[in-house]
Amino acid sequence: MTTRDRRAARELRGYLERLYGPQPTLTLTTAEEVSSERVYVYVGGVVPAPPATDDGQTYGATSFDHYAPAFVTVVARLASRLVAIRSARYAPGGGLVPACAQDGAEDLHAVYGKLFPDGAVEVDVPWQELARAVAEELSEAGLLDRLQSGQIKSKFASLRWYFDSIPQSSKSKVNYILRAATDLSTVVCERCGAPGEHRRRAWHVIACDACEEAQRKGRRGGGG
Repeated sequence: MTTRDRRAARELRGYLERLYGPQPTLTLTTAEEVSSERVYVYVGGVVPAPPATDDGQTYGATSFDHYAPAFVTVVARLASRLVAIRSARYAPGGGLVPACAQDGAEDLHAVYGKLFPDGAVEVDVPWQELARAVAEELSEAGLLDRLQSGQIKSKFASLRWYFDSIPQSSKSKVNYILRAATDLSTVVCERCGAPGEHRRRAWHVIACDACEEAQRKGRRGGGG
């Protein structure tokens, strides 16, 4: 297993454990095919732990909620796609190759057209990468036809994706994938993309431990 493979597996495990708690049965298998651009990791054995107390949710096998098995499978698949996309920017020293949010938004528009119209993407690079994972998922499922986004933004520390046009025939399937992306966004640092969690500042954000510590030091030092 290469350094890139290990990092991809570590990030993927981090996302899933922050969403669903410790995962003793989780299996992460690096794809055998060699790709110079991406690291692909297959996920198995995700076992979410629903709350011990009754919170009014059903948590049924086919229900549309955070812990439903079918829904968890989609979240895990999106997380795997996100890690693969991020792995293309892993730097040899362990960091990420810098990327520009404007360039990222323009690239999404160039590849997917009306799914990412000019001015619609209002999130930074890490969540742009999550949006690309969603686009790839929609494309593979044959759901891109006649989709046009109106706005993609962060609201109350989660990804919000609004559409100007969505066919009625595919609306439920599209919304299911977007709900999974919203769940996943709650553990993806908005600044660097590492596994993170909800932080309460003057506004709501998702931040990893390192970015949160840098923010605190900046405040103590009078920085931004």
